[in-house]
Amino acid sequence: MVLVEHHMPLVMGVADHVVVLDAGRVIAEGSPVQVRQNAAVRKAYLGERTQRADSRAVSEGDRHGSALTVRQLSAGYGAAPVLEGVDLSVYTGEVVAVLGANGAGKSTLMRALSGLHRPVAGIVQLHGQDLTTATAHRIARAGLSLVPEGRQVFPELTVLDNIRLGAYCRRGVDAMQELEPLLARFPTLRPRLHHRAGLLSGGEQQRYDLPLSPRVRGEGEQSW
Repeated sequence: MVLVEHHMPLVMGVADHVVVLDAGRVIAEGSPVQVRQNAAVRKAYLGERTQRADSRAVSEGDRHGSALTVRQLSAGYGAAPVLEGVDLSVYTGEVVAVLGANGAGKSTLMRALSGLHRPVAGIVQLHGQDLTTATAHRIARAGLSLVPEGRQVFPELTVLDNIRLGAYCRRGVDAMQELEPLLARFPTLRPRLHHRAGLLSGGEQQRYDLPLSPRVRGEGEQSW
């Protein structure tokens, strides 16, 4: 039996022999234990270690330094409350994950932060600017927006053109000047810049389905 799967715990739990592909090329082959310890596999699927903020140290430091501040946020649909009194702080350089079962309120939180769903109560601030009652397009221009899991790309345009369109609303910013940092973060996009977006894999499409600005991840993997 041949199993093609992204879910690593499943692969490692049932496979006798594993072949690992990256961009159509075999980078490792062997037993689950051998593959799990392979440096090329770890680099391709987990990424290399980068400098990150110490969330505990930052949280105990200057509380005025948060990029995103959410206080006592409540939201729901009709008479059914979904979020009640949510507090959240995200600091510059910090990655915050929101976890929960289906129906726990993850998507409602992301929609409320990005202006797609009006909160019942609470405060949302981005770099000290109050965005609680702002419209979605104003919030996006301020630098906070939602990236849907569905990979909203233009399949007939190139990867480069999709990136340019994603940065279109950022007035006064030359998107091309910020292209190099983006490619440094996602180096596998560089040889695909002039390929049609619809020909890339789902994972590759998700890597550039972002304007060159801070965003909030949507349904599925949600992150700041």
